[in-house]
Amino acid sequence: MAIAWPGAPSTEPEPRAATATTKAPTSTHPVETFPCCFTLHDGLLYAGHSTTLADEYHVGITVEAVAEVQCLVRRHGFDPQGIDGSFGPHTRAAVQRFQRSRGLTADGVVGPMTWRELRRPGD
Repeated sequence: MAIAWPGAPSTEPEPRAATATTKAPTSTHPVETFPCCFTLHDGLLYAGHSTTLADEYHVGITVEAVAEVQCLVRRHGFDPQGIDGSFGPHTRAAVQRFQRSRGLTADGVVGPMTWRELRRPGD
């Protein structure tokens, strides 16, 4: 005879529901949104999240500096579908549209050439 104590794992199989459903995983972390606080410094545009002119960002990166990209592409008229610091497909698409509008290679990667154009205050 086995003795069970509170908190001990059960050796009994878990009862199964009559119908099985698969749920998509959901995040338990709230989506953080960042404000866009634009300033000009030495003729360059900044949104308050990064001062880089050369760091490279692409799909899969989630850091506050990505909010800088999102703020700047939105400021130039290309909606990234949110300012959350996560470089996903919507941000990539907005960056690609921005790059095409500036005659850059539309690879969706933000590097030095794209930063140069993003930091231009015109438009």
